Amino acid sequence: MFTQAARGTKEDVEKALDAAHKAFATWSKSSAQERARVLLAIADVMEKNLELLARVETVDNGKAIRETRAADLPLSVDHFRYFAGVIRADESTISEHDETTISINLQEPIGVVGQIIPWNFPLLMASWKIAPALAAGCTVVVKPAEQTPTSIMVLMDLIKDIVPPGVINVVTGFGIEAGKPLASSPRVAKVAFTGETTTGRLIMQYASENLVPVTMELGGKSPNIFMPSIADADDDFFDKCVEGAVMFALNQGEVCTCPSRILVHEKVYDKFMERVVKRTLAIKVGHPLAEDTMMGAQASNDQYEKILSYMKIGKEEGAEVAVVERVVGIHEGHPDGVLVAHRCDGRHLRDKAEGGDLAVALVGDVQRVVVEGRQRAHDAAHDGHRVGVATEPAVEELQLLVHHRVAHDRADEMLLLGCVRQFAVEQQVAGLEVVRLLGELLDRVAAVQQLALVAVDVGDLALAGGGAAEAGVVGEHAQLVIQLAD
Repeated sequence: MFTQAARGTKEDVEKALDAAHKAFATWSKSSAQERARVLLAIADVMEKNLELLARVETVDNGKAIRETRAADLPLSVDHFRYFAGVIRADESTISEHDETTISINLQEPIGVVGQIIPWNFPLLMASWKIAPALAAGCTVVVKPAEQTPTSIMVLMDLIKDIVPPGVINVVTGFGIEAGKPLASSPRVAKVAFTGETTTGRLIMQYASENLVPVTMELGGKSPNIFMPSIADADDDFFDKCVEGAVMFALNQGEVCTCPSRILVHEKVYDKFMERVVKRTLAIKVGHPLAEDTMMGAQASNDQYEKILSYMKIGKEEGAEVAVVERVVGIHEGHPDGVLVAHRCDGRHLRDKAEGGDLAVALVGDVQRVVVEGRQRAHDAAHDGHRVGVATEPAVEELQLLVHHRVAHDRADEMLLLGCVRQFAVEQQVAGLEVVRLLGELLDRVAAVQQLALVAVDVGDLALAGGGAAEAGVVGEHAQLVIQLAD
């Protein structure tokens, strides 16, 4: 049982930075083989203790045990193993200037990285950030969300004999008391943040004071588009589309790419929504640790109140409530609710509640989907960084039209055609509008690197060191220029 976590302050952040800088002196010089060995050992420990970590994560966040056991922990394990392989495969690059001059580009760690973790996937999002940073040779100071400070501390206790002292440092506490000092510190070379847009703007402001590069994942209210051809037959494909619409309830809706906004073609609207409502009613809401619970509890009472406020907003804006709120008081601070509101517009369709609600709009054609979707994106404070399009694969003309019109007009998002959700660590990620910075995750190891220049004249072995030339994401990019003597 746990009831309290340490309330870290600026002084604690400074102590963590002291340890991280001390460890960086040796960790940054360790071989790729050694770093890979440590990452693989972390993955093995997590896998061996998967049930323990899954249960702690469930108690910490409130999500159903079946999700932490089947998704959060296996994916976390996979991230450490993936980046252990990535760093071993790095060979850097070489280019020829002329017959006597070549440039060798070497990957080097950028330094100490400050990482701020959200509450929706505490261990998985920590793994997203820690694994590539350690692979690159960086050391980290991690600030978990104040709502979910426990599971990462349990993990640290499990791996304390694997990771050298000071390589991973965790400071728990509130954002203003620990997160702000970390993001605004001149002693970090990089800041990574996952969370809401308003906080993201503040993090960027803090880091900009020291010209520190920032990687952000700010999330959004991702749209799923369902076209007429999905209902050509009442078959497995139609069932898959219904299941895709109900994915808004995954992880209690606490997902940065949560498809909590769906646009349904008017020709199939009634039939499709009837099935979506029926499927939503089949979701079993209950105690997070119960084996048959499909939807657990919200991470905090503040989040619960926020969801209820958007349910109220939806009704006030004239939305038709298709599924009445089902509020389950699991225990104090961990209640939950489910709502499907359709034929709606305004804030409920536009803003992200990060909870168990689904906003549905009726649309007429692909052109309107693109035009309205784009307009709502510009009007929204939070827009999704993925858009799903469901269309019968056999309807080639429509599929090509959707691909061209939607992907072209929303080219800076992820476009999922005919699939509900992909979680592979190899998958690249893109963003839209205020989440566009997420594109830096295309290469999360290169994200911790910067460019330095060293010139070598082999003729007289003169060595000249240049300063940093260009910032990357979490590592350093050193360039070696060699003048070959005759």
